[in-house]
Parts: sequence; structure tokens; C-alpha cells
Amino acid sequence: MASNIQYYEAILKEHYAPVIARQIWRKTALLQELEKSSDFVDMSGRYYYVPVELGLNEGIGAGGEYDPLPEPTNEITAGAKYFSVQQTAVAQLSIRAIQGGKGKEAVWEDLQSFKFESLTRNLRMDINRQLFGDGSGRLATCGAMGSAGNTIPVDSTKYLRVGMVIDIVDPSNGAVLAQKRKITAVTKDTDITIDGTAVQTTANHIITRYGAFNKECDGLAKIVSKTGAVGGIDPATPGFEEWCAAYVDETGGDVSLPLFERPIREIRLRGGTVDLIIASPGVVTAAANYLESFKRIPVDSDKIKLPGGFVAISWNGVALAEDADCPKGTAYFLALELSENNDEGALQFGQLGEPGWVDLGEGILKWAGDRTYKAVYIWDMNLLTIHRNLTAVVKNITEA
Repeated sequence: MASNIQYYEAILKEHYAPVIARQIWRKTALLQELEKSSDFVDMSGRYYYVPVELGLNEGIGAGGEYDPLPEPTNEITAGAKYFSVQQTAVAQLSIRAIQGGKGKEAVWEDLQSFKFESLTRNLRMDINRQLFGDGSGRLATCGAMGSAGNTIPVDSTKYLRVGMVIDIVDPSNGAVLAQKRKITAVTKDTDITIDGTAVQTTANHIITRYGAFNKECDGLAKIVSKTGAVGGIDPATPGFEEWCAAYVDETGGDVSLPLFERPIREIRLRGGTVDLIIASPGVVTAAANYLESFKRIPVDSDKIKLPGGFVAISWNGVALAEDADCPKGTAYFLALELSENNDEGALQFGQLGEPGWVDLGEGILKWAGDRTYKAVYIWDMNLLTIHRNLTAVVKNITEA
């Protein structure tokens, strides 16, 4: 009787890979660049207060020998107030998982270490996403449903994954249509399926992480704008007009020298020097194609190294880096380093303390009241703008 491999399966060994193959990882280029350039200001107390001068004393002027003196005026000042938001990750393990998940013969990696590393990596990915947002927590915008159901049409599934716990919210009034629902299926760029009772969304609804509506950190979509209050200061207030982005281009178009040089120049005219352009991958590819057309191919010798091993191409001496979390067809222009006329760069991180696993003297893992133990990782932080007018953005750029 002939035998095949299945006949001997019980006595054949399995050959194991040496490491766990991590599939889900989005690079956090903006987060790591801001971590490098930021002074991490202390936000302890009620809030972080930044006094800003928004207008000059206009008691100046030319005149004749016997003409009256200029009328004295006052400088226009205001205070930006920033509050921290708590970025949190929670791990829970049973005592058997803790004990059984140790030792090289039992696991590929120590189970506790694996879980801790996976959680903090995911949290950093989520914070990087938030850095491009407006603080609302929006992951996607819903579409209108003809009838109630559990399959929700969305404009993008870029930030949505199976297992995520979400809310469906009307951002105009904060009304929650569905709360603490788990995503059970994702159809790319089309829709998601959630558990629980059926709902009926409209185009007015957005999806956020559970409990995160209007609680995420300030991001570039909020800061790099001509309108809207940041730090409690609104550029629509007379005298506060300088508290806005140096340049906003909503038209965009094909990558060209004038398209990118205009925001760089507008920031320069306000005393800053652009040292980072962060853009969507399609915009960076289009820029590389544009440079190649002039025989300026961004080969390795022309590339600029960024924190975390990331690489940027050089756009007229400025680092142009891609970030998957940057909105499609968008490029942000930022003056992050100190310049001759400014005490700080455009953006800084503020925090209540160093990020890490909470240990109040009882260890990181704490009894959860049943047969499990919990650990909590916290970064109490926010993204602050010190010089809002040293930022710019170009949108609707043709991608390659």
C-alpha cells in the first residue's frame, strides 16, 4: 500500500519561522519628525498659556518739523490656551497567559512583551493619524442609507479595521446615533459592517473611535487654516488676523515649481524657513516625476534622512517626505526649526509627563478584580502651534 505525506503527518515535525511576521504597520513619519524637533513643553496645571503678539504699536509716522506727533497706540496681544488630551492604551492578560506565555520553548516572544509592543505601536499609529486631523476624531464620513441596517456606507475605509470599537456621531450637535459598536467586516473604500441593532445613517454622520468625538489632539487640518480658533484665538477677531496659516491653496493642480514655491515664500516673508514638506505618497511621487523631467532624479545621494529611518527627497533643499496618513492630494509646509526671528518653530508637542505604562508603585500589571490583570499606557499630550503663520498647505494636488 502506497503512503503519502499525510499518512505520516503525526510523526513529522513542524518547522517554525524565527519571528512573528507583523503585517499591520503604517509609518509614523510626521510623529517622529515632530518628536525630534519639539521641546516637549510642560503642560502641567490648568493649561499651557502662550502669550502672543498679534499686532504692533502704530504710534509711528513721518511728519514735518512742526507737525503733531503720531498718536500712541498699544500692541495687540492675546493668550493661546492649550489643554492636553489623554492618549490611552489598555492591555489585559489572564495570569495563565502571563505565566504560560514565557520562555523560548513556549512562545516566539514573551506574550506580555508582545502585547505591550503591539499596543504602543498601534497607539503611535493612531496619534500620527490624529496629527493630520482637526481634533474631531473623524475616521470616515457616512453615506445616506435608504433603510436601517448594519452595513454602513463610508467615504473611506483607510482608518477602519475589523475589531475597532466605534461611535457614529452627528458632528453638528454631538448627537450619538450608535455607541460602542464593533466593526465586524470591512469592504475596502465602500462600507463597514457593525454589530448590534440596525441603524440608519445620513451624510451628516461621521465615525469616530468609541468616546473620542472632539477629544483628539489638535492636528494640521485645524492648525494650518485661514479660519477657525486655535488655542482659543480666532483670526476672525479684528486685530487677530495674523493668527492663521501663511498660505492656503485649495485649488492645487499639477506639481510645479510655482505651486510649491508660493507657500515656501509666504512663510519666508513672515520670518520662517520651511524645513519640512509632508505630503501624501501620490504627491511625493508626482514631485519626483517632476524633478526627473528636469534630469534631477532623486537618487540616494540626493535624499534626506529623517528620524526613524525615513527618507525624504530634496525639493530645492527642503525635505519632502511622504506620510500615508496625509490626506490625498495634500502637502503641508512647516517651519519646525528655530529661525533668526522666532523663539520657537511653528509646532511643538506639549505633555503632562513622559509617555509610558502607569506604575504607581504597585507595578505595571494590576489585578482587574477577576482572573485577569490590566496595564494602562498613557501619553497626556497635545500638538501646539506657537507661530501659526509659519505653516501652509496646498490641497487637491494631482497625484501620480
